Amino acid sequence: MKKITIFTVLIVSFMISASAEAGFFTDRKLDKAEKLIEQNFTNEARAIIMETITDNPDDPDVYFRTGMLFLKMKEHDSMMKSFNAVDNLGSKKQKQEIAVVLSNLAFLRLEEAKGRTAQEYFEAAFRFDPSIKDSTVNEIMTIGKDYVSGAIKGIEVNKSIEKSFAYFYMASYLDKGQEKNIGEIYLNNFNESGYTKFALGAIDFDPSLKNEIVDAVTKLAKDETISKDGRKKVKTFLENLIGKDEFLKIFPYGEKDLLLKKTFTGIGFSGGKYNNGGIETLLYREDFFPGDTIIFSGKHVEVYVGGKYRKRNKMQINNVGDKKDYLYVRAPKGEKFTLSVVK
Repeated sequence: MKKITIFTVLIVSFMISASAEAGFFTDRKLDKAEKLIEQNFTNEARAIIMETITDNPDDPDVYFRTGMLFLKMKEHDSMMKSFNAVDNLGSKKQKQEIAVVLSNLAFLRLEEAKGRTAQEYFEAAFRFDPSIKDSTVNEIMTIGKDYVSGAIKGIEVNKSIEKSFAYFYMASYLDKGQEKNIGEIYLNNFNESGYTKFALGAIDFDPSLKNEIVDAVTKLAKDETISKDGRKKVKTFLENLIGKDEFLKIFPYGEKDLLLKKTFTGIGFSGGKYNNGGIETLLYREDFFPGDTIIFSGKHVEVYVGGKYRKRNKMQINNVGDKKDYLYVRAPKGEKFTLSVVK
């Protein structure tokens, strides 16, 4: 962030050069105003500045230096009035120097999360010197990439990501051609880190990347090398991204993980161990455990629970006993049905 770190030096150097140009014409009045500012006598300094402007209404050197003095007093509205007078009356060199000052102010405001003010300063800087636009946008992009790298390295992750957004939004505002570049940056770094904010950033800057992002997020949600809680968060993000209906096409069990899936064939409603059609399916504490959910798929499936057979689409296992026992299920003879254990 070179421009930000040298900002104070630039102000001082411009003050010196401006003094050499304007001091001769103003009988050193502005030198006195500068000293008063340094001593925190801003009211007295302001009076001298305004008197000097009144006495020299057409002198660009005066407006250049008074703009710098207003900047030193942090009176930015007055600063811009003086600088705008230079825009109409001043030399190319003065305009270039003002552009650098305004650009540095813009970077400072951007770092302070004051995007609207930063935008105004950047636009003003380019008005004074259009030739700095490309290099300035490139520097904004570089800082945005630095913040992305910081997040990847674990340096204040959320803050770094938010900062990257601030810089990239500014770059894309100043140069729409950067949007696809930014989208690719966020896509690549999502693939590397799994940070879902990067996925959102990719789509935000380049909507054409949505399908690629959905594929990448889906792959991450299926990655069993990450924790169950991690996969759950990714699935929640994916559902919000594509909607519940599309999400269930990919993950029919929602946020739960499929632990076991077995298919059986019904023998009817008679016969079997207890002559009621029930067949042994899954074994408690081997195939399923307390906390699991069993999903039954089949048109006429009935499960033995609470002393009798009941129709069920799914069943939460709450029993905390240690006994191993089969789950008995029945269906019409020859009908296939599936039991899926999810958690």
